[in-house]
Amino acid sequence: MATKIIFSSNVNSSLQKGDIVYWCAISGNGVVGKPQMLGSDGTVKEVRDNIVIVEGNYNGPSTAYFCFSKNLGVNKSGLKGYYADISLINNSPKKAELFAISSEIVPSSK
Repeated sequence: MATKIIFSSNVNSSLQKGDIVYWCAISGNGVVGKPQMLGSDGTVKEVRDNIVIVEGNYNGPSTAYFCFSKNLGVNKSGLKGYYADISLINNSPKKAELFAISSEIVPSSK
């Protein structure tokens, strides 16, 4: 049996068939507890704009935080591309030091 999840806006464009969906309960302070796999295996069967169809039954709360992980059998490489543009913002009035930033970027073509 499959579960249809309808969101109020379009889902993350990185979500694709074969990814695994997890959920967490939320409260006024944010996410509560660790992510739990949706249904028996949480595998995404279909993605359409704001609708995600996942293998298995969902018996969690009606207001939950959903996240996903990529299928490692299909997505074996890191980020693809030639450059990255990032912004790091410190919203604290205290001094902060950054010691390192790293990533795994694979050229998308050669």
